[in-house]
Amino acid sequence: MHEIANLVHKQLEDAQVRALVSLNLTDDKKYVLGIELRGRVAGFSREETYALMHAAHAVCPYSNATRENIEVTIVAESASEGEKA
Repeated sequence: MHEIANLVHKQLEDAQVRALVSLNLTDDKKYVLGIELRGRVAGFSREETYALMHAAHAVCPYSNATRENIEVTIVAESASEGEKA
């Protein structure tokens, strides 16, 4: 994430990302994984945090390996308010 933050010319001082994993049952009775990535970055707005997380997700090797196999939801939270974007 540090490389991406440097692209937007902001220093990352405190970044937190949590991954919540769920096991879901499809209509055809198959089990699939779902991931919700929740992140907050000190000094970044929710919109900036979302953009940063989305950019990181686009280049992450784990995301690339599982793309279209696992549904991923990105949720940005305000570092000061805990609100979602």
